[in-house]
Amino acid sequence: MATGQRVLLRKEIIIDIFTALTLCLIYSSFSNAVEVSRPRGVSLSRKVLYDPGRDFTCLDGSFTIPFNYVNDDYCDCTDGTDEPGTAACPNGIFHCTNAGHKPLNVPSSRVNDGICDCCDATDEYNSSANCVNYCKGHLDRTGLDEVSSVLSAEVFRPQRELGRQAREAAQQQMEVMTKGYELKQEFIKEGKKLKEERQKKLKELENEVNELNSIKEEKDAIKKEKEDSEKTAVDRFNQEEEERNRLIAEEEEKKNTEENDRLSMAAFMDLDVDQNGKITLDEIMGRWVFDTDKDGTVTDEEAKFYLSNKEEVEIEEFKLESWPLIKPQYSLSQMFTPPAENSQDNVAEIHPDPVVDEEIYREQVKSSETDEEEEEDEEDEEEDEKKQQEKAKYRELMKNLGTDPDTEPETTPAPEPEKPVYDEDTQALIDDAEKARTEFREAERKAKDAENEMEKSKKITGIDFGPNEEFGSLYEECLDYNDHEYTYTLCLFDRATQKPKDGSGINLGTWGSWDGSDDNKYSRMKYDNGLGCWNGPSRSTEVRLFCGATNQLIKVSEPEKCKYLMEATTPAACLQPTKQQDSFAHEEL
Repeated sequence: MATGQRVLLRKEIIIDIFTALTLCLIYSSFSNAVEVSRPRGVSLSRKVLYDPGRDFTCLDGSFTIPFNYVNDDYCDCTDGTDEPGTAACPNGIFHCTNAGHKPLNVPSSRVNDGICDCCDATDEYNSSANCVNYCKGHLDRTGLDEVSSVLSAEVFRPQRELGRQAREAAQQQMEVMTKGYELKQEFIKEGKKLKEERQKKLKELENEVNELNSIKEEKDAIKKEKEDSEKTAVDRFNQEEEERNRLIAEEEEKKNTEENDRLSMAAFMDLDVDQNGKITLDEIMGRWVFDTDKDGTVTDEEAKFYLSNKEEVEIEEFKLESWPLIKPQYSLSQMFTPPAENSQDNVAEIHPDPVVDEEIYREQVKSSETDEEEEEDEEDEEEDEKKQQEKAKYRELMKNLGTDPDTEPETTPAPEPEKPVYDEDTQALIDDAEKARTEFREAERKAKDAENEMEKSKKITGIDFGPNEEFGSLYEECLDYNDHEYTYTLCLFDRATQKPKDGSGINLGTWGSWDGSDDNKYSRMKYDNGLGCWNGPSRSTEVRLFCGATNQLIKVSEPEKCKYLMEATTPAACLQPTKQQDSFAHEEL
């Protein structure tokens, strides 16, 4: 009895299910009654291209065929457009309507391949795949034929969930679009306000630049006037200074000439041992300082050299010819010869110790190391000792002067010339000119800074911030994205950078232009002229913008060498949701 009741109950359940499925079929049939007629696999948007009343032209224009050739399972068109509903063409496209879910295009080669690609099962209309329509969670006629396969909840429930999940995802997306579009209105208000402020600032900067350039021109005119006065005064001072220096030089030369005459006269009297008014070879040969080759003897040839190849000279010849040759050696000997050894007692009075240049000391280093020539009849040990004492005194004096007599002299840089000391009036004009130069440089700097600021302002106001200035408030706003190796930064309308975790930033490109399609221009940005790659092009970045409730950099990749792709969300990219999007009930039939 219990078994009979279970059988009866099962039959009732089956009858109920058949009743429900029958109602679904009736609904589906009603829906199909209003479906737009078009060849299988053709989307509604392309329906107008498939007119049964006339021949069909391949969409690439390659052939024109009778319309009954469409979907005849033979590929006539090279682009595959004559077989959207069959697998005849390898490059054809089959359109899944997927009413109640999302439309889908799949390669027509998948038609009737035994795999369910469309949720409405239309791609497997002539196969053994037993696909069912689960786009909206209901079964089509195939489900009626295969009741036994769908009675299991494990089969039916997952199919039914797909439509619900899609609707939930669409609802969430709609909420984001709605919120983003509301925020976009605020962005538009802020952007328009910023545009007015930037234009106002640019106008102010233009006026400021004009004013500062006028001041700069005035300062330049004053500077030139002051510099002209300065030049006149300095030129006059230099001329007067040159004249003063000339007179001083003449006076100095006169003094030097007189001093040289005095020294030459004193030397003549000293060398003229017999005081006969002549200096002979013997008198020269009697002085060790004239031993040129330092062999201990003043030869006849050496003596003649100092007397200009003459046997004897008188005072005038001595001054003109001999004194210039004798003076260096003679002056050195006077520094180290005790006054008592001079031949005349009055030589010290007439001829004080001459000043010997340091160069002269150096030239005479080795000459002082030889023994003073002795008279042949007066040579003894006491004279040798005196000579050695003179040499020691010479070396000590040279060392006190900071010079080693055994080394070559070092070359010292010439001292910088001293700045002239101007008279009070000239210095006052110089000070006025310098003040004018300083004021001009300051005015020039201010004008240059203002011009730079103006050019920057022009650059900003020249940027396309969208048809309603919705991107205006995003200028130089920076968004970061971190992955395991780098931190990427996108500063909108400025630059994109890549920074290693422990390194410096790399320029991936600076703002170039909008790069979206004609119907969606503001969906893509182009940043170019970044740092050059090794053996490659300069780095560049494409930024794709999507609607979102926040400004956020959500993805970064490098699809090609040195070419980066960034994806970001912003309310500025949101479009106003349509009623069809809002209801989700819109279906492409």
